[in-house]
Amino acid sequence: MKIGIMIITLLSMLLMAYIIEGKTFCDGWKDGYINGYCYKDYNCETPNVPVCPNSRAGENTYSDGYNMGFEKGREKSDE
Repeated sequence: MKIGIMIITLLSMLLMAYIIEGKTFCDGWKDGYINGYCYKDYNCETPNVPVCPNSRAGENTYSDGYNMGFEKGREKSDE
């Protein structure tokens, strides 16, 4: 039973890595901005996403872009 759960977990992690690997910093920025802007607002209309900024040194993955976009989207929705 434990081996089955471990295998499923491992396969899930590999699938997630495969999906995210093909996405860029700017893809993350867009997804993060939209999710941050609409955070906890279930009737939110998709905002116009600003142009993707330059990534900071050493922060150029999808996850980095998502995190940066999420923060900016939250800031903009609070205005």
